[in-house]
Amino acid sequence: SSRHILRFTEGFASSFKRRNINYTNADESPMPMAQNTPNNNFFTESGFYNPFVVSASNNTSGLTTNISQAGLASQGTRLMARFTNVPAGIVLYASIYSVGSCSDCGPSSTANITSAQTASNSLLRLVSTDANGGGSFSAVSSTNNSSQGGNTIPSAPISLSNGAGMAVWEVMTSNPFTVQTVEVAISVAYVANTSNNLPGLGTASVAGSFAPLSTVTTASSTNNQPRFADTSSARTLFNVNACSTNILFPFLTNQVGFDSGIAIANTSTDPFGTAPQSGPCKLNYYGETTGGGAAPAAQTSAVIPSGKTLTATLSSGGNYGVAATPGFQGYVIAQCNFQYGHGFAFISD
Repeated sequence: SSRHILRFTEGFASSFKRRNINYTNADESPMPMAQNTPNNNFFTESGFYNPFVVSASNNTSGLTTNISQAGLASQGTRLMARFTNVPAGIVLYASIYSVGSCSDCGPSSTANITSAQTASNSLLRLVSTDANGGGSFSAVSSTNNSSQGGNTIPSAPISLSNGAGMAVWEVMTSNPFTVQTVEVAISVAYVANTSNNLPGLGTASVAGSFAPLSTVTTASSTNNQPRFADTSSARTLFNVNACSTNILFPFLTNQVGFDSGIAIANTSTDPFGTAPQSGPCKLNYYGETTGGGAAPAAQTSAVIPSGKTLTATLSSGGNYGVAATPGFQGYVIAQCNFQYGHGFAFISD
């Protein structure tokens, strides 16, 4: 497994806001308290909020004005990470708390952001939401633990479908008087299954944004408050590349009475406990054929199992589907989709 850190930095001080001034810890979203002092800036997503006002009724319809809830935000600021192109067989885990924070951090600063945080001091809490990052506060329980700098990081799996998924954290507390940076941890885990080509190959991406996302730009009594337009762009999170071996055969010839042979052994079966691997080898030819003709086109062998050896000559070809390349002279680079490949070549007359 490996771990990646996602960093969110305020564009201006106080852009990270909790829902309401009432705060217990990062695991709870307590009953909102009144924010009904007109000359106070509460630095929360809620504005002027007076729950003690009686909601008047409309004499015609009988509906109440619900004015007692005016100014109350649906949730605190939320930070969303959306993942795409996650290869098959990969499991992602998100830290349920922030793993650190700092103020006035530079782009590459790591000051004060290396220790795991808990419910008592975390700025963020991983929450369960709808597809846009909305919905009432619902803390996600930790199911796994990882470690960072000797500290335990409670984490939970991210649900993925066709390589896509998301995680959302809600701001639970913040410092409104300075530009803050907060980080969360994403762990990447898999169980290697080379016989089924797992994990899959590819480049996973992530896009970070505020949440909830919405396209509603007018006043609304039914949509999330606050809500944000999606202006994010995806960045590379990690790559999964094939285990491979590249082998150079510096000089081979099948001209003026000479012939050359090669052997490529898949030695991933060994006495050292190596996981057996299998895969084809692509043979790339560089040089010319008799009379100055072009080098043969590259060819790919059949799958070479662990513990087996590909053998071939230029004049006659060989096993695992390697075709003859008569009259060739030059060098060959073999690209094999397994580790611990070893090569040997000879020239005979």
